[in-house]
Amino acid sequence: MKLIVLLFAAIWAPSVLVAELKSIQLHSYKHWSVDYVFSDEGEGWNACVMEVRGDGIALSLNIDGNMNADLQVFDAAADYSGWKSGRKFQLQIDRHPRWDMPANGRGNSLFVDLSGPNDWKRVDRLLYEIRQGLKLYVYQYGEREEYYWFSLRGSMAAANAIVEKCFAYLEEYPTTKSEPTPKTPPKRDEPVPGLFSSLYELKKEETSAGSVVYFNGTISRGFSNALKQLGDFDYLVIEQSNGGLLGEALAAGQFLRQREIATSIDGACASACVELYAGGVKRYYSDKAKFGVHAMAVDGDETSLSTTQKMLSERVKYFEAGGVDSRIVLDSLDTPSHELRWLSHDQAVEYGLIE
Repeated sequence: MKLIVLLFAAIWAPSVLVAELKSIQLHSYKHWSVDYVFSDEGEGWNACVMEVRGDGIALSLNIDGNMNADLQVFDAAADYSGWKSGRKFQLQIDRHPRWDMPANGRGNSLFVDLSGPNDWKRVDRLLYEIRQGLKLYVYQYGEREEYYWFSLRGSMAAANAIVEKCFAYLEEYPTTKSEPTPKTPPKRDEPVPGLFSSLYELKKEETSAGSVVYFNGTISRGFSNALKQLGDFDYLVIEQSNGGLLGEALAAGQFLRQREIATSIDGACASACVELYAGGVKRYYSDKAKFGVHAMAVDGDETSLSTTQKMLSERVKYFEAGGVDSRIVLDSLDTPSHELRWLSHDQAVEYGLIE
């Protein structure tokens, strides 16, 4: 198990010995990972850890089963034992405004407690910016030169994984837990507060052309219901999306058709986003629009033959009902689920996605 996880457990679960901790890795891509960490000893303890690693350094977002959140900066060469409690450092994603982070130091790590009643909005926003960003910088408070920096390539997949995979495991403790099975995690009755919405952003505005909803992010669990709860609107503008859950995209697209809502794309629209866009009764696009397609996947793997046939049939019927050539479904099978094929303008026109 990684040192970053062990230190986190030692701070948050003092009754749990390091040797007693277990972990299940749910996601690993580039220098990002998502782990479910737990202990069966005593009253039990469990947490989700999303971590990005560098050369001897790491940054992790840690959320335990009682919804305590913690941000941790780890440096193998540093000693933060003399760090004054509450002293600040700063985070910056790309060149957005810096985040002030009052921290506590212990050993090689700085810890920021994000468990307050108003902190979930901060966690939400931070996770959203990390997903969208290219680089994350760590500064000593007020300094101009960064102390560390991390590449955020792969952060979108990691953020998706902590929400869609790891949060299903979390349970309140104290509790006696047996080791869970990664393929069939227990389901929570209620979603983790706020964090499902951190995968996407929906913003409604009234304009001279009508009521417009702007969408940016990943089509995740609850997306179609969130769209319905916005009330009446005339246009859905997709600013950028890497896709997401196919079932949610189809449900949202059906809703758009029932309400006779138009769609517009102003950036990259990949995977299930194409289905969402195709739900518009009228479809508009800008010069920056591009569409990416690939074979379907479930939990990151190609689906079984029977499931594939069923989903193919649903997608074919869905596209045909929207006036889109169903060949777009069959042609996408040539591209593996972990890759994307970007359609040219002529191909998008030929399929009937755009005019």
